Amino acid sequence: MAPAGLFEIAVPKGTENPRLDNIPTCEIGECSGLLWEQLSFAHYLNVSGRTGICLCNTLPLRRKGDIAVVHDVSYKVNPWFFKGPRGLMSRVWHCANYRHAARSALRIVTVSSFSRGEIARSYHVDQTKIAVCPNGWQHLQKCGSDSDALSARGLETGEFFFSMSSLAPNKNVQWLLKVAELMPDSVFVIAGGSQISQKFSDVPKNVRLVGYVSDEEAKALMEGCKAFVFPTFYEGFGIPPLEALACGANVVVSDTPCMHEVFGESATYVDPNDPLPIDLVESSSDARDETLEKYSWETTADSFMRMLMQIETTSK
Repeated sequence: MAPAGLFEIAVPKGTENPRLDNIPTCEIGECSGLLWEQLSFAHYLNVSGRTGICLCNTLPLRRKGDIAVVHDVSYKVNPWFFKGPRGLMSRVWHCANYRHAARSALRIVTVSSFSRGEIARSYHVDQTKIAVCPNGWQHLQKCGSDSDALSARGLETGEFFFSMSSLAPNKNVQWLLKVAELMPDSVFVIAGGSQISQKFSDVPKNVRLVGYVSDEEAKALMEGCKAFVFPTFYEGFGIPPLEALACGANVVVSDTPCMHEVFGESATYVDPNDPLPIDLVESSSDARDETLEKYSWETTADSFMRMLMQIETTSK
């Protein structure tokens, strides 16, 4: 889609580089991570005269006129999610980046109209400066499905609720455990890092904490579950339930503006603040197809490309 010569991917030295026809990769700098972004990448942009496209919520703070992708501003609007010294430091850092993007970025890109409104309200940004380029689900088409994922865990197709979670406060794993207590005849399978099982060592007997799962295992569990449950408090978009919908699963998501924007009539909605037994409503195939057709990486790339072309045209 991109004409040759317009883009370049800058990466730290030693990175496993993508091979693309029209976009070369350039290895720069001796450091990595945050230092690479703030020093090596910033220096490269200054020397080359290029505009930076920063995809991961942060951008070089000593530059102006770059393009910042801000997926959400949870650090700003949900300070209680980020506790302890590390949480506070992360919040201060990300809020500084949001503020810099609001004041100095050439354009801000985000993943939903909900998130655009949150950015505009929190940092007093004109919404015309914020482009919406949603996420997609088609990456699943390149991923196989582990045929042994269910049998290895003693699961039967259509007989369990499945969630992918973490200890991040917005993921609301406590809701899942409380709902499982209220539904003792249903099996709840929760995938995620070992920290979940370490923190919740005493869980209802009908809850299975299966730890980390591969992409192939996750896809099989989504294909085989009774419903995929996503009781999040806050998201900028919410890719996992969209992936589950693409796998043919019923999806249960939080009754929040962002989830309604993404899933419309293709999901069952629950109150993330009130754990009650799940009253599953199977969506129509038309509603599911409408949601899946609405989102694609090709459409997102096209929107992103048109935005960049508009910037280039107006800057001449």
